[in-house]
Amino acid sequence: MAEFEGKLGTVNVSFLERADVYWSHILAILAPGRAPKMFVLGGTDPAGMAGWLDSDLERIAELGSRQLARQRSDLEAIRGRAQFALTMNIALLGVGATLLPTVGANLLAFVIWCVGMAGLLLSMLGAAGVLVAKKDLGMVDTANRSHQDPDNLAVFAKATVESTHQGEVTVATNITVFRDSIAVGIYGFVVACAAWMVAIH
Repeated sequence: MAEFEGKLGTVNVSFLERADVYWSHILAILAPGRAPKMFVLGGTDPAGMAGWLDSDLERIAELGSRQLARQRSDLEAIRGRAQFALTMNIALLGVGATLLPTVGANLLAFVIWCVGMAGLLLSMLGAAGVLVAKKDLGMVDTANRSHQDPDNLAVFAKATVESTHQGEVTVATNITVFRDSIAVGIYGFVVACAAWMVAIH
């Protein structure tokens, strides 16, 4: 079991669950409009806000709006890192391919090299999945809000809180998939290098 950390809490996630979400993001490359699987974060579901003062409702709505803006910024940062990781994996796959003439003469080295290259390929696909998979982020339509009854401030505030919850799930899941793709890439590169060392000895 591994710990999956999010803004709303920490839950235990098994290897199979992490792998399932990872593969879901890879498969999303073939269907960019299809939302991949997400982890389930711990935390408290938004509660009703009946009886709250208007000043408190306005405050929580304002905090929620700031949180939504931060989530979008975080997600763009993750996508930028994933784009860099994708480029690096393509380059490492090219470097790994140049080792084929050396490792091809040794069966053990060739098998190890195949495992390493598979790891680099899996890492590349994971980074690509983070880039192209559909992202579900909450949003509050302020234009629609302007047509609502001012007395419905509690409804607006609760909708904002619910939107932030979905955003945290999306951001935290993408961080985890990106982190796993980097780990797989590092392992793959190390194994490919090990294959080269086996071949030359």
